[in-house]
Amino acid sequence: EIETDFRIETRKREISRVEQATEAEIRTYYESQHALFTRPAAYRLKLLLIAVDPGASTEAWRAAEKQAQEYARRLAAGEDFAAVARANSKHGSAEQGGAIGLVHEGQLGESAEVALRSAKAGEVAGPVRLLEGIALFDVEEKRVAALMPFPEVRERASMLLERDRAKKQWNGFIETIRGRFSVERSAFAEFLADVPR
Repeated sequence: EIETDFRIETRKREISRVEQATEAEIRTYYESQHALFTRPAAYRLKLLLIAVDPGASTEAWRAAEKQAQEYARRLAAGEDFAAVARANSKHGSAEQGGAIGLVHEGQLGESAEVALRSAKAGEVAGPVRLLEGIALFDVEEKRVAALMPFPEVRERASMLLERDRAKKQWNGFIETIRGRFSVERSAFAEFLADVPR
């Protein structure tokens, strides 16, 4: 069985081998696949979390929201976010003053995303209700989504284009084989079932 697997894998590599793409083909692929080469929007954040069990009572959530509003008031009055987070946050980042680093858009819940999108760098976003409790975010930096320049991603674009071509070539071969053989043959059917797509 190992020998058969090895032969199948060797054959797959042979069939999937494609010519190296030209510079024009790589650039065309890059231009047609901007989503693959766009750096997502991101935020450099500090977090202050007032922990609330997801199943807690409405009163517990209201008390946490009230506490978060008090922290927000203190921060607006000039208190240092890191000091308040260090002393009060229930998140693992509390020891680092709430610093959680760069967070890409889409990594947080929708309510946090909405609050962060409307905040400017240097502002505090929230209070925001999360699964873990009520949060305040210190938005230290905002990065907008940006298409990475072609020279920076040329090698990646080339690799992805060649991978896509090889996959298309392999899938074409499999479809040709399927058309030539009866699917009733169990060994061939098993082979096709195990072939990655």
